Order: sequence, then structure tokens, then C-alpha cells
Amino acid sequence: MKKLLVAACALFIVGCEDMGGTFDVQKAFQANTEDGAKTIASGTYDTSLNFKKREVIVTLKTKEVAAKFSIQIPKGTQIPDNGSFALTAAQAGQPFDIAGTNKAVESHTDERSEVTSCEYTRYENYCTPQGCFTRPVTVWGQQTTWYYLSTVNRDMSLNIIASGATAAHFTGASSYTTKVITHQTQCW
Repeated sequence: MKKLLVAACALFIVGCEDMGGTFDVQKAFQANTEDGAKTIASGTYDTSLNFKKREVIVTLKTKEVAAKFSIQIPKGTQIPDNGSFALTAAQAGQPFDIAGTNKAVESHTDERSEVTSCEYTRYENYCTPQGCFTRPVTVWGQQTTWYYLSTVNRDMSLNIIASGATAAHFTGASSYTTKVITHQTQCW
């Protein structure tokens, strides 16, 4: 059971999850954006982080400005579900270092059950003037499924460190719910 919960939490990092938040830039810094090297000016940005398998896409927006850059996550490096993390400029593929913390809290409902539709294959005899043979036929049926809903609330804080000092700070949160099937009957 615990392995199942850890796997559900890991989806955040390896899947394509988005996290919204605020990026507060105290001191302008350079970033390698999709349009080349760009200076990210001081100010507060509405921000989304999109976690991919080996990178995080950072999208910064204000009414006047938009910028997008990626932070590489080297093979063998993981952002923990709960704990601190750090990436050097060389690891991140950017001209700045990153340091942050991540906190995930999971809760789940009591187990529930429901009857759902399903499909299965049965074999029928089929005869033609050339002879009889068996053919597969897809049939709709029902099954009982027992499950619970797992909700993960995540808070993340990270700092952009340029020239040895904190240039920007991100705070964000996300929440997602997944249905975890504990067991189910055969389709009938």
C-alpha cells in the first residue's frame, strides 16, 4: 500500500503536472529562454511550472512581459516529494543555481465501491457455407470496483541564485486527486 502511495506522489515529478504560483524577482538575472539569453527584470510574475520527465518549463507573465525558460533535471537527480533540493547552473542548463524545498501531504477517502461498465471478449461459433469456425466477439458487461480517492496537496518554494545571491523567489502550490483501485471483480 505504501509503495502505491509513493508511486502516486512520484507522478507529480515524472508526469506532466502544472504548478501555479508567484515569482518575485528582487534582482534582475539572466536566463536562457526559448528566444535566447534574456534578462528577467525585477518585479512580480504570475508563474506556472510544468514538470516534464527531465525538465521543468517555467512560464513568467505580467501584463507587459512574458518569458519562458527550462530548467534541466539531470539523469539520476530527483526532486523529492518532501525535502530540500539544489541544482547547480551546469546541472540546470542555466546561468544560475537553484535551491528549494518541496512538501507534499497526501490524504485519502474511505474505500468505496461502484458498478461500472466494462467489455470482454467471448468466442462464438460462426457458420458459413464454407464451414464453421470460432470468432471473438466483444461484449459489454459490468463489474464491481473498490477504490479510494487520493488527494496530494503540494507546496514548493525555490530560489534562483545568481552571482552568489538570491535573485528571485518562487512560491507555488498544486493539488490533484487520483482514483486508486484496490480491487475489482471480473467483467460479467
